[in-house]
Amino acid sequence: MPRRYNLHKYPILKWFAASARKRDYLWSLRDSNMIRAIYIGWFIAFIPVYGLQMILAFVFCFLLKANCLVAMALQWITNPLTIPFFLAGQYFLGNLLLGRFFDSPNIEGKIMEAFVSGADMETVKSLVSAQNLEYVGACVIVGGFLLSLIGAFLTALSYKIWSGKHSVIAK
Repeated sequence: MPRRYNLHKYPILKWFAASARKRDYLWSLRDSNMIRAIYIGWFIAFIPVYGLQMILAFVFCFLLKANCLVAMALQWITNPLTIPFFLAGQYFLGNLLLGRFFDSPNIEGKIMEAFVSGADMETVKSLVSAQNLEYVGACVIVGGFLLSLIGAFLTALSYKIWSGKHSVIAK
């Protein structure tokens, strides 16, 4: 994790090192900075831009005056081992929500049908249409946004309870 004194060692963050050292809120443990960092971290963790998450977390913390260490640490929620599970969860939650308001193309049912019936590759390829990909993308984004709000709310609530008991850190 980058710290104030070793920012210059990170490939992209080194460009912001001098400016970041001057901004105390990037390292502050104040409640307002921490809560912003929690929401930023959860939100970016569920955006499917893997590989750019740490940079985005740093930039958003820079712009929104949040603790960068907390927001960047939350990016490790989605790592190479957990990405498939989170993406599936995001899709199914988004499909559940979007399916209530829009016409769902029932992609997973069609794919299972094609594999069970031993369909040829042309049938399977036909399922990968632009409309189906847009729907899957929308489901992943909507599901990820909802999961990030739930995760951020629960984490912020836990932090507020913990910081209330440990008021030395909260000040």
